[in-house]
Amino acid sequence: RGDTSVTSVFIENGGIVTVDTAVNPVGQLTVGDANVTAGTLQIDASGVVDVDGSYTQSQAGMLQIELAGDAPGQFGRIDVQDAIDLEGTLEIVLDGLFQPQAGDQFQILSGSSVTGTFDSEILPALSADFVWDMEYLATAVALDVLYAADFNGDGSVDDLDLSQWQSSYGLSSADHSDGDANGDGLVNGLDFLVWQ
Repeated sequence: RGDTSVTSVFIENGGIVTVDTAVNPVGQLTVGDANVTAGTLQIDASGVVDVDGSYTQSQAGMLQIELAGDAPGQFGRIDVQDAIDLEGTLEIVLDGLFQPQAGDQFQILSGSSVTGTFDSEILPALSADFVWDMEYLATAVALDVLYAADFNGDGSVDDLDLSQWQSSYGLSSADHSDGDANGDGLVNGLDFLVWQ
């Protein structure tokens, strides 16, 4: 297991770069600038990509991150010294028997700033009690696991969540924070049954 440093990485024309310490001797890949324009960057659960410059992902680019647990070293991540500019697709894959639970958080990207969002997110199914929550913060991107009826994201299902559901009842094109517990885009009685 070792470290590898390069000046720039450009992934184009359907190319794939995999960071996988279980198969390759690369424990950490350090690059000057990373640009994923029309290919895939795969980071396995123990992989880390340190970017000394910026990270840019275009609309045709894909970032695939593997999760094997919620502790550092159990999920892939990219640490960027400068700016992160996002488009394209994020795909999350689970390793082995790992089943995320409410309260798990995975900070998959960090940098000096984050602009844009992934155009699409391919997320593995969770048990009916849980939902994924993407957080696009000023300097990081994190993926959280919440209880399906925890509409305000405070870690518990309580009267505050019921109030959120009531105030949004009847809304269509809704998301989880509006009170949509089952992910059908509606706030209705089915979501109330999940809250109970």
